[in-house]
Amino acid sequence: MLAGPTAAERKAGYWSFFSSETSGMLRSAQISNGVARADFRNFSTIIPNASSSFGSAALLAELDATLKQFPHVQSTVYSFNGDVAAFYEWLQRVPPGVLPAGGTGAAAAASAFLRQVAGMTDLVAGEVRHTGTGAADVGLRPDSGTGPVTTVTLRQQADGTWVPAGAHTAAIRIDQPAGLQAISSPVTIAGQSSAFEGQLSVGVMHLAGGSVTVLGRSGSISGGSMGAGPFQGQVAFVRPPTAGTTWLVVSYQSARTGATAGATAVQVKLTGSSVTTTAAERVQVYLVPTGTGTALRARLIADAAPAAGTFAFTWDYPDEPVPAHHTHVCEAAHECA
Repeated sequence: MLAGPTAAERKAGYWSFFSSETSGMLRSAQISNGVARADFRNFSTIIPNASSSFGSAALLAELDATLKQFPHVQSTVYSFNGDVAAFYEWLQRVPPGVLPAGGTGAAAAASAFLRQVAGMTDLVAGEVRHTGTGAADVGLRPDSGTGPVTTVTLRQQADGTWVPAGAHTAAIRIDQPAGLQAISSPVTIAGQSSAFEGQLSVGVMHLAGGSVTVLGRSGSISGGSMGAGPFQGQVAFVRPPTAGTTWLVVSYQSARTGATAGATAVQVKLTGSSVTTTAAERVQVYLVPTGTGTALRARLIADAAPAAGTFAFTWDYPDEPVPAHHTHVCEAAHECA
């Protein structure tokens, strides 16, 4: 490969970054625990345009296609003269490696998200691909980098921190509900899957302040196996205790370890809530932004006067998710819960 296409291959239309100038640049290659490592003499001055966005992706794809011909190769690491960071810095990419537990970078945020909502562990980053201003995709593999890729899409906030916008793995596609669709309990989930033995787990997860709450979880939903096939099921869930983001997560387990091997996650909205009162003369519900000194920004979103006795009234959140809490006011010294 490093010698580039032959004359016959070039005549047939094949193209490569590599040529006779890069022939013999390989210093060493080894495969261990599913990871292929290739070390080269520095050829960055011979292929300078590979550091462009398109060029780096194309060069990595060419290298990966060569090494991943071996069926047990799950991931790759490249270096110049033993220096991994130098190779990926030339390509303007983040080098692969085991992710730290904390941090505010895109890779760390993606890893934390999959740990929280899908229970994925021993995650190894493949690459951070910047897809636009303040947007990035991070590919991660569980089981110390030997598992399949789950890609997390992130958006960067004004303070520089990265927040998840979704996740997907090739084995699971969610068709229903759509991202940011309003859902109520029980929610119907449908899509396509090629997961091992077609067995899927579904969870409705709520993230708030760095902690996760399981709002609902299915035992198992059957989908495709040995090729893509449809899946459909329902999951009941409760309302979250605090403001935050709610995610519908479909995952599958590794046949070898039983741990979560891959997950697809979509963010959803919730379709309102209810307050039950007894013998109140009037009830008003306000949406109050969370924080100090925000009471003046409270918004009346429901107002009702019961005819008599016990009643329940329901409201819709006008623009959920928002960092807010809800309060209700009863115009009587009676029970209001």
